[in-house]
Amino acid sequence: ASASTARMKALSRRLVEAQESERRHIALELHDEAGQALVSLRLGLRLLEREIAEGGNVGGRVAELVETTDSVMDGLHRLAADLRPASLDHLGLDAALRQFARSAAAKFGLAVHFKARGFTAQRLPQAVETALYRVVQEAMTNVVRHARATRVDLLVERRDDQVLVMVEDDGVGFDSANAPGGEHFGLLGMRERADALGGTLTVESSPGKGTTIVVEVPSADSHPDR
Repeated sequence: ASASTARMKALSRRLVEAQESERRHIALELHDEAGQALVSLRLGLRLLEREIAEGGNVGGRVAELVETTDSVMDGLHRLAADLRPASLDHLGLDAALRQFARSAAAKFGLAVHFKARGFTAQRLPQAVETALYRVVQEAMTNVVRHARATRVDLLVERRDDQVLVMVEDDGVGFDSANAPGGEHFGLLGMRERADALGGTLTVESSPGKGTTIVVEVPSADSHPDR
């Protein structure tokens, strides 16, 4: 019982930390991108107002303001995609992860190789798609922050009544046998997502040999009321 209590406390702490980290990320993104761009937009509108009053040529100023507006829209779109990608709702897990792989490769300068197997027109339950997408997000965050990798292989595969996701990198690795309480690099959160769906998470890693994370969950939501 004490081990279970400790595990739940660790999970609660992890969830709180993750929420606070995400809030800080959103606040910084809004301040650094949208906030500064909107200040620039406001200044540009003031200058435009003055130029119109003086009868000047405002074509160049309007073009600048349109460009600034486009920049704000792009920034907000990226932020919204990080929170909940539209492709996950409209196209499904395989398409969303394919898009995520392309985005991560461009954003982080990694060679991300994506494969999807066994997917059909029949969608997975929303809870399964969301959980697996978040696992991949967390795994990629770990790669970027800790692994010092140059290549990531991402596989998602439907196998009869199971779905498998594998994230493998060529980074520095770690001693997975001695990771304290499964919390190393956020593994606890990923494991809890798998557990909640009746699935499993396995980690293979050793110093200097990269890391492989494999999650397998039932393709049907075992907790549809959640």
